[in-house]
Amino acid sequence: MKKQVTDQLLDNAPCGYLQMDTEGTVLQMNKTLRRWLGFEEEGALEVHSIEDLFSMGGKVYYNTHIQPLLQMQREASEINVSLKGKNATTLPVLLNAKKDAPERGKKETFSVFVIDIRQRKLYESELLKERKNAEAALKKLKQVNKDLEQFAHTASHDLQSPLRTISGMIHLLEKKKLITPGSESAKLFSLIKSNSNQMRLMVRDLLEYSKVDEDPSVFSPVSIEAVCRQAIDLLKDAVEKNGAMFDITEMPVISGSKSQLVRLFQNLFENSIKYRSKEAPHIVVTHKTTNGFECIQVSDNGIGFEKEQATNIFTFMKRLHANDKIPGTGVGLAACKRIMRNHGGSISAEAAPGKGAVFTLQFPRE
Repeated sequence: MKKQVTDQLLDNAPCGYLQMDTEGTVLQMNKTLRRWLGFEEEGALEVHSIEDLFSMGGKVYYNTHIQPLLQMQREASEINVSLKGKNATTLPVLLNAKKDAPERGKKETFSVFVIDIRQRKLYESELLKERKNAEAALKKLKQVNKDLEQFAHTASHDLQSPLRTISGMIHLLEKKKLITPGSESAKLFSLIKSNSNQMRLMVRDLLEYSKVDEDPSVFSPVSIEAVCRQAIDLLKDAVEKNGAMFDITEMPVISGSKSQLVRLFQNLFENSIKYRSKEAPHIVVTHKTTNGFECIQVSDNGIGFEKEQATNIFTFMKRLHANDKIPGTGVGLAACKRIMRNHGGSISAEAAPGKGAVFTLQFPRE
Protein backbone atom coordinates (compact mmCIF):
# COMPACT_ATOMS: atom_id res chain seq x y z
CA MET A 1 0.00 0.00 0.00
CA LYS A 2 2.84 2.35 0.94
CA LYS A 3 4.59 1.73 -2.42
CA GLN A 4 1.33 2.39 -4.29
CA VAL A 5 0.91 5.76 -2.57
CA THR A 6 4.54 6.63 -3.30
CA ASP A 7 4.14 5.69 -6.97
CA GLN A 8 1.00 7.86 -7.22
CA LEU A 9 2.80 10.81 -5.69
CA LEU A 10 5.74 10.43 -8.05
CA ASP A 11 3.45 9.94 -11.04
CA ASN A 12 1.62 13.23 -10.44
CA ALA A 13 4.52 15.26 -9.06
CA PRO A 14 5.02 18.77 -10.53
CA CYS A 15 8.52 17.73 -11.58
CA GLY A 16 9.56 15.01 -13.99
CA TYR A 17 10.83 11.69 -12.69
CA LEU A 18 12.40 8.60 -14.15
CA GLN A 19 14.15 5.58 -12.73
CA MET A 20 17.00 3.80 -14.51
CA ASP A 21 19.52 1.10 -13.83
CA THR A 22 23.28 1.45 -13.90
CA GLU A 23 23.37 0.82 -17.68
CA GLY A 24 20.96 3.70 -18.28
CA THR A 25 17.94 1.52 -19.06
CA VAL A 26 14.74 3.44 -18.21
CA LEU A 27 12.57 1.41 -15.83
CA GLN A 28 9.95 3.97 -14.96
CA MET A 29 8.83 7.45 -16.05
CA ASN A 30 6.11 9.53 -14.40
CA LYS A 31 3.15 11.12 -16.16
CA THR A 32 4.54 14.63 -15.79
CA LEU A 33 7.71 13.84 -17.73
CA ARG A 34 5.80 11.82 -20.32
CA ARG A 35 3.49 14.79 -20.89
CA TRP A 36 6.38 17.24 -21.21
CA LEU A 37 8.08 15.04 -23.80
CA GLY A 38 4.89 14.38 -25.77
CA PHE A 39 4.60 10.67 -24.89
CA GLU A 40 1.45 8.79 -23.93
CA GLU A 41 0.79 9.17 -20.23
CA GLU A 42 -0.27 5.53 -19.93
CA GLY A 43 1.05 2.32 -21.44
CA ALA A 44 4.45 1.01 -22.41
CA LEU A 45 7.50 3.24 -22.28
CA GLU A 46 8.45 4.75 -25.61
CA VAL A 47 12.14 4.99 -24.69
CA HIS A 48 14.41 2.17 -23.55
CA SER A 49 17.54 4.03 -22.52
CA ILE A 50 18.08 7.48 -21.07
CA GLU A 51 20.42 8.06 -23.99
CA ASP A 52 17.36 7.98 -26.27
CA LEU A 53 16.32 11.27 -24.64
CA PHE A 54 19.49 13.04 -25.73
CA SER A 55 20.65 14.47 -29.04
CA MET A 56 23.96 13.31 -30.48
CA GLY A 57 25.88 15.96 -28.52
CA GLY A 58 23.83 15.18 -25.42
CA LYS A 59 24.74 11.50 -25.64
CA VAL A 60 28.42 12.38 -25.71
CA TYR A 61 27.94 14.64 -22.67
CA TYR A 62 26.04 11.89 -20.85
CA ASN A 63 28.77 9.30 -21.44
CA THR A 64 31.70 11.60 -20.68
CA HIS A 65 30.26 13.57 -17.76
CA ILE A 66 26.98 12.40 -16.25
CA GLN A 67 27.53 8.64 -16.26
CA PRO A 68 31.08 8.82 -14.78
CA LEU A 69 29.76 11.21 -12.12
CA LEU A 70 27.05 8.70 -11.13
CA GLN A 71 29.53 5.85 -11.08
CA MET A 72 31.98 7.68 -8.83
CA GLN A 73 29.76 9.80 -6.59
CA ARG A 74 26.45 7.94 -6.93
CA GLU A 75 24.71 11.26 -7.49
CA ALA A 76 24.67 14.36 -9.69
CA SER A 77 23.11 17.77 -9.10
CA GLU A 78 21.89 20.66 -11.25
CA ILE A 79 22.95 19.19 -14.60
CA ASN A 80 21.79 21.62 -17.30
CA VAL A 81 20.83 19.65 -20.44
CA SER A 82 18.11 19.41 -23.08
CA LEU A 83 15.92 16.31 -23.47
CA LYS A 84 14.55 15.12 -26.80
CA GLY A 85 10.88 14.16 -26.88
CA LYS A 86 8.37 12.93 -29.43
CA ASN A 87 8.37 14.68 -32.82
CA ALA A 88 11.78 16.27 -32.06
CA THR A 89 10.38 18.17 -29.08
CA THR A 90 13.22 19.78 -27.11
CA LEU A 91 12.91 20.40 -23.38
CA PRO A 92 15.59 22.37 -21.46
CA VAL A 93 15.87 20.87 -17.97
CA LEU A 94 17.93 20.52 -14.83
CA LEU A 95 18.71 16.91 -13.85
CA ASN A 96 19.24 15.74 -10.29
CA ALA A 97 20.10 12.05 -9.91
CA LYS A 98 20.77 9.93 -6.85
CA LYS A 99 21.33 6.22 -6.24
CA ASP A 100 18.28 4.48 -4.74
CA ALA A 101 18.41 2.53 -1.49
CA PRO A 102 19.55 -1.03 -2.36
CA GLU A 103 16.96 -3.82 -2.37
CA ARG A 104 18.05 -7.41 -1.83
CA GLY A 105 18.20 -9.40 -5.01
CA LYS A 106 17.60 -6.40 -7.29
CA LYS A 107 19.90 -4.39 -9.55
CA GLU A 108 21.15 -0.97 -8.51
CA THR A 109 18.93 1.87 -9.70
CA PHE A 110 19.03 5.65 -9.84
CA SER A 111 16.17 8.10 -9.39
CA VAL A 112 16.42 11.07 -11.75
CA PHE A 113 14.35 14.16 -11.04
CA VAL A 114 13.76 16.56 -13.92
CA ILE A 115 12.99 20.28 -13.54
CA ASP A 116 11.49 22.14 -16.51
CA ILE A 117 13.47 25.38 -17.05
CA ARG A 118 11.79 26.61 -20.23
CA GLN A 119 10.51 29.75 -18.50
CA ARG A 120 13.91 30.40 -16.99
CA LYS A 121 15.58 30.00 -20.38
CA LEU A 122 13.05 32.39 -21.89
CA TYR A 123 13.72 34.88 -19.10
CA GLU A 124 17.49 34.52 -19.55
CA SER A 125 17.09 35.05 -23.29
CA GLU A 126 15.00 38.19 -22.75
CA LEU A 127 17.45 39.41 -20.12
CA LEU A 128 20.38 38.85 -22.48
CA LYS A 129 18.50 40.66 -25.25
CA GLU A 130 17.77 43.63 -22.98
CA ARG A 131 21.37 43.67 -21.81
CA LYS A 132 22.60 43.81 -25.39
CA ASN A 133 20.11 46.59 -26.14
CA ALA A 134 21.28 48.51 -23.05
CA GLU A 135 24.94 48.07 -24.03
CA ALA A 136 24.17 49.26 -27.56
CA ALA A 137 22.28 52.29 -26.20
CA LEU A 138 25.14 53.09 -23.81
CA LYS A 139 27.67 52.81 -26.62
CA LYS A 140 25.53 55.11 -28.76
CA LEU A 141 25.15 57.59 -25.89
CA LYS A 142 28.91 57.63 -25.30
CA GLN A 143 29.47 58.30 -28.99
CA VAL A 144 26.89 61.11 -28.97
CA ASN A 145 28.56 62.66 -25.91
CA LYS A 146 31.95 62.31 -27.57
CA ASP A 147 30.63 63.97 -30.73
CA LEU A 148 29.06 66.79 -28.70
CA GLU A 149 32.31 67.36 -26.82
CA GLN A 150 34.24 67.37 -30.08
CA PHE A 151 31.74 69.83 -31.52
CA ALA A 152 32.06 72.10 -28.47
CA HIS A 153 35.84 71.93 -28.70
CA THR A 154 35.88 72.67 -32.44
CA ALA A 155 33.26 75.43 -32.20
CA SER A 156 35.04 77.08 -29.28
CA HIS A 157 38.41 76.85 -31.02
CA ASP A 158 37.05 78.27 -34.30
CA LEU A 159 35.33 81.14 -32.50
CA GLN A 160 38.59 82.34 -31.01
CA SER A 161 39.93 83.65 -34.32
CA PRO A 162 37.12 86.20 -35.03
CA LEU A 163 37.08 87.15 -31.35
CA ARG A 164 40.79 87.95 -31.49
CA THR A 165 40.10 90.12 -34.51
CA ILE A 166 37.30 91.96 -32.69
CA SER A 167 39.51 92.45 -29.61
CA GLY A 168 42.31 93.77 -31.80
CA MET A 169 40.00 96.27 -33.48
CA ILE A 170 38.66 97.44 -30.09
CA HIS A 171 42.22 97.89 -28.82
CA LEU A 172 43.11 99.83 -31.98
CA LEU A 173 40.09 102.14 -31.59
CA GLU A 174 41.07 102.81 -27.97
CA LYS A 175 44.75 103.36 -28.83
CA LYS A 176 43.95 105.89 -31.58
CA LYS A 177 41.31 107.55 -29.39
CA LEU A 178 38.73 107.44 -32.17
CA ILE A 179 35.85 107.19 -29.71
CA THR A 180 34.64 110.47 -28.21
CA PRO A 181 34.05 110.08 -24.45
CA GLY A 182 30.41 110.57 -23.40
CA SER A 183 29.09 110.31 -26.97
CA GLU A 184 26.48 107.87 -28.26
CA SER A 185 29.21 106.02 -30.10
CA ALA A 186 31.13 105.66 -26.82
CA LYS A 187 28.12 103.95 -25.23
CA LEU A 188 27.80 101.58 -28.17
CA PHE A 189 31.54 100.93 -28.10
CA SER A 190 31.39 100.10 -24.38
CA LEU A 191 28.53 97.66 -25.05
CA ILE A 192 30.47 95.98 -27.86
CA LYS A 193 33.55 95.75 -25.67
CA SER A 194 31.75 94.19 -22.68
CA ASN A 195 29.89 91.67 -24.86
CA SER A 196 33.02 90.65 -26.74
CA ASN A 197 34.80 90.14 -23.41
CA GLN A 198 31.88 88.01 -22.22
CA MET A 199 32.03 85.98 -25.41
CA ARG A 200 35.77 85.51 -24.99
CA LEU A 201 35.25 84.21 -21.45
CA MET A 202 32.48 81.91 -22.66
CA VAL A 203 34.63 80.46 -25.44
CA ARG A 204 37.53 79.97 -23.04
CA ASP A 205 35.38 78.17 -20.47
CA LEU A 206 33.62 76.01 -23.07
CA LEU A 207 37.00 75.03 -24.49
CA GLU A 208 38.25 74.06 -21.03
CA TYR A 209 35.01 72.20 -20.25
CA SER A 210 35.29 70.14 -23.44
CA LYS A 211 38.84 69.12 -22.49
CA VAL A 212 37.78 67.39 -19.28
CA ASP A 213 38.85 63.77 -19.83
CA GLU A 214 36.91 60.88 -18.30
CA ASP A 215 39.51 58.12 -18.72
CA PRO A 216 40.72 56.88 -15.29
CA SER A 217 43.55 54.91 -16.92
CA VAL A 218 45.63 58.10 -17.08
CA PHE A 219 45.35 58.71 -13.33
CA SER A 220 48.48 58.85 -11.20
CA PRO A 221 49.40 59.91 -7.63
CA VAL A 222 48.83 63.67 -7.30
CA SER A 223 49.74 65.98 -4.42
CA ILE A 224 46.77 68.23 -3.68
CA GLU A 225 49.06 70.78 -2.03
CA ALA A 226 51.13 71.05 -5.23
CA VAL A 227 47.90 71.33 -7.23
CA CYS A 228 46.70 74.22 -5.04
CA ARG A 229 50.04 76.06 -5.42
CA GLN A 230 49.93 75.67 -9.20
CA ALA A 231 46.33 76.90 -9.34
CA ILE A 232 47.33 80.00 -7.32
CA ASP A 233 50.22 80.68 -9.72
CA LEU A 234 47.82 80.56 -12.68
CA LEU A 235 45.67 83.18 -10.94
CA LYS A 236 48.65 85.37 -10.02
CA ASP A 237 47.27 88.58 -11.57
CA ALA A 238 43.85 88.23 -9.93
CA VAL A 239 45.43 87.25 -6.60
CA GLU A 240 47.70 90.31 -6.57
CA LYS A 241 45.01 92.68 -7.83
CA ASN A 242 42.55 91.65 -5.12
CA GLY A 243 45.10 91.07 -2.35
CA ALA A 244 43.87 87.49 -1.91
CA MET A 245 45.35 85.44 0.94
CA PHE A 246 45.52 81.65 1.16
CA ASP A 247 45.85 79.27 4.11
CA ILE A 248 46.48 75.67 3.02
CA THR A 249 46.84 72.93 5.64
CA GLU A 250 48.55 69.59 5.07
CA MET A 251 46.98 67.97 2.01
CA PRO A 252 46.76 64.30 0.91
CA VAL A 253 48.11 62.59 -2.20
CA ILE A 254 45.30 61.06 -4.27
CA SER A 255 44.99 59.13 -7.53
CA GLY A 256 43.78 61.43 -10.27
CA SER A 257 44.45 63.61 -13.28
CA LYS A 258 46.74 66.49 -12.31
CA SER A 259 45.55 68.76 -15.12
CA GLN A 260 41.90 68.23 -14.15
CA LEU A 261 42.61 68.80 -10.45
CA VAL A 262 44.53 72.01 -11.17
CA ARG A 263 41.54 73.18 -13.18
CA LEU A 264 39.24 72.20 -10.30
CA PHE A 265 41.05 74.28 -7.67
CA GLN A 266 41.70 77.11 -10.12
CA ASN A 267 37.95 77.38 -10.70
CA LEU A 268 37.20 77.31 -6.97
CA PHE A 269 39.86 79.92 -6.11
CA GLU A 270 38.81 82.13 -9.01
CA ASN A 271 35.20 81.82 -7.84
CA SER A 272 36.16 82.92 -4.30
CA ILE A 273 38.06 85.94 -5.64
CA LYS A 274 35.33 86.90 -8.09
CA TYR A 275 32.57 86.79 -5.46
CA ARG A 276 34.61 88.65 -2.83
CA SER A 277 33.17 90.95 -0.19
CA LYS A 278 34.55 94.37 0.68
CA GLU A 279 37.31 92.65 2.62
CA ALA A 280 40.33 91.17 0.87
CA PRO A 281 39.62 87.57 -0.16
CA HIS A 282 40.77 85.03 2.44
CA ILE A 283 40.66 81.44 1.18
CA VAL A 284 41.25 78.51 3.51
CA VAL A 285 41.85 74.94 2.29
CA THR A 286 41.57 72.17 4.90
CA HIS A 287 41.63 68.37 4.86
CA LYS A 288 40.31 65.49 6.93
CA THR A 289 39.63 61.79 6.39
CA THR A 290 36.06 60.63 6.99
CA ASN A 291 33.90 57.63 6.04
CA GLY A 292 36.42 56.26 3.56
CA PHE A 293 36.85 59.62 1.79
CA GLU A 294 39.55 62.26 1.61
CA CYS A 295 37.47 65.33 2.46
CA ILE A 296 38.85 68.70 1.33
CA GLN A 297 37.08 71.98 2.08
CA VAL A 298 37.64 75.31 0.34
CA SER A 299 36.11 78.17 2.34
CA ASP A 300 36.15 81.92 1.78
CA ASN A 301 34.91 85.18 3.25
CA GLY A 302 33.04 86.29 0.15
CA ILE A 303 29.47 87.43 -0.42
CA GLY A 304 28.07 83.87 -0.19
CA PHE A 305 24.67 82.91 -1.59
CA GLU A 306 21.21 81.79 -0.52
CA LYS A 307 20.93 78.26 0.89
CA GLU A 308 18.36 77.33 -1.79
CA GLN A 309 20.97 77.92 -4.51
CA ALA A 310 23.46 75.33 -3.16
CA THR A 311 22.53 72.85 -5.91
CA ASN A 312 21.80 75.27 -8.76
CA ILE A 313 25.29 76.76 -8.77
CA PHE A 314 26.67 73.50 -10.24
CA THR A 315 24.21 73.56 -13.17
CA PHE A 316 25.83 74.14 -16.56
CA MET A 317 25.70 77.86 -17.52
CA LYS A 318 23.56 78.70 -14.48
CA ARG A 319 24.44 82.05 -12.91
CA LEU A 320 23.20 83.75 -9.75
CA HIS A 321 24.23 87.27 -10.73
CA ALA A 322 23.70 89.44 -13.82
CA ASN A 323 26.76 89.74 -16.04
CA ASP A 324 26.87 93.53 -15.72
CA LYS A 325 27.34 93.12 -11.95
CA ILE A 326 29.74 90.17 -11.77
CA PRO A 327 31.10 88.82 -15.10
CA GLY A 328 31.01 85.07 -15.58
CA THR A 329 29.77 82.21 -17.74
CA GLY A 330 28.29 79.65 -15.34
CA VAL A 331 30.62 76.97 -16.67
CA GLY A 332 33.34 76.87 -14.00
CA LEU A 333 31.44 75.13 -11.19
CA ALA A 334 29.76 72.78 -13.68
CA ALA A 335 33.27 71.76 -14.76
CA CYS A 336 34.19 71.21 -11.09
CA LYS A 337 31.25 68.86 -10.68
CA ARG A 338 32.24 66.94 -13.80
CA ILE A 339 35.87 66.66 -12.67
CA MET A 340 34.78 65.31 -9.28
CA ARG A 341 32.51 62.77 -10.96
CA ASN A 342 35.42 61.66 -13.15
CA HIS A 343 37.39 61.00 -9.95
CA GLY A 344 34.57 58.97 -8.38
CA GLY A 345 33.88 61.72 -5.85
CA SER A 346 31.42 64.52 -5.20
CA ILE A 347 31.26 68.25 -4.60
CA SER A 348 28.78 70.22 -2.51
CA ALA A 349 28.48 73.75 -1.21
CA GLU A 350 27.16 75.59 1.83
CA ALA A 351 26.81 79.33 2.24
CA ALA A 352 24.81 82.22 3.61
CA PRO A 353 24.52 85.76 2.19
CA GLY A 354 27.40 87.90 3.45
CA LYS A 355 29.05 85.02 5.32
CA GLY A 356 31.16 83.39 2.63
CA ALA A 357 30.93 79.93 1.09
CA VAL A 358 32.34 76.48 1.82
CA PHE A 359 32.90 73.95 -0.98
CA THR A 360 33.36 70.34 0.13
CA LEU A 361 35.21 67.86 -2.10
CA GLN A 362 35.07 64.16 -1.32
CA PHE A 363 37.61 61.89 -3.02
CA PRO A 364 37.39 58.10 -2.46
CA ARG A 365 40.38 56.70 -0.60
CA GLU A 366 42.52 54.04 -2.28
